Amino acid sequence: MSIEIRALNELQDLYAAVDLQTVYWGTDVESLVPGQVMFTIVMSGGHVIAAYDGAKMIGVLIGFLAAYDQPAHEHLKIYSKRMVVLPEYRGQGIAQQLKLKQRELAMVQGINLVTWTFDPLLSVNAHFNIRKLGCISRAYIIDYYGSAPDDVGLTILGRSDRLLVSWIADAPGVVARVDGAFTEYGLTHYLDAGAVIVNPTPDRINPGEVVVEDFAEYATLLLEIPPQFRGLVNAMPDVARAWQAHTRTLFQQLMNQQGYIVTDFVFTQHAGRDRAFYVLERQEANSGQ
Repeated sequence: MSIEIRALNELQDLYAAVDLQTVYWGTDVESLVPGQVMFTIVMSGGHVIAAYDGAKMIGVLIGFLAAYDQPAHEHLKIYSKRMVVLPEYRGQGIAQQLKLKQRELAMVQGINLVTWTFDPLLSVNAHFNIRKLGCISRAYIIDYYGSAPDDVGLTILGRSDRLLVSWIADAPGVVARVDGAFTEYGLTHYLDAGAVIVNPTPDRINPGEVVVEDFAEYATLLLEIPPQFRGLVNAMPDVARAWQAHTRTLFQQLMNQQGYIVTDFVFTQHAGRDRAFYVLERQEANSGQ
């Protein structure tokens, strides 16, 4: 299979990107980025990047030009708003190709930062954003999209907490990943280096008790999440809500109060079952991003 990745600049090419969004977001107009809006994004310094299998559009990534501080012209970034890949093409590296093209286009513009948000309880997204791409996160945001239930996944069980991730184009960890020279550390590496699991789970389902009494003792912490949160949402919504409340409290304590940042994500077998962990480091201890 030969996949072509290219930036779209013509209005007529963007309508297919609207149709592609409906695969995940449905036809709710609030959830779709219209063709004419995408055209404005492109004409204003943003990107619409598409993946093609022959003539068929199979993926799209939308990001707009933004600023993260004042004065704006000295603090430009790309805010990556939307990425969709057709279900039958997922797991083939297409999302990563789209992101790498976005990084390339940003760097051509002299922009070194791309940001976006994701639900911190979705382990697949965490693995892709943090481990595969090399993003870090300094900000945990409560109910980013509000708390009203919806049909498209912005809120889950009435909550929409998000991690805001930063993808720093020339960070050593990002460059190493792009060059294929990145060393992936496993859970054993972090534990042997003195990290501790803040909330080790007692079983395959329920949140664990917080076992760390003094966060200040540790330069690196491991925060556990369920490996398959969506399964809990569908089968055990009360347990899923307990995880939402549990991780909200921990992320707020560690990131917003204690000054830790998310630097890695580990999905592994541990103690005979699948486990998923965020790696959080104190900002002064983090030098590899």
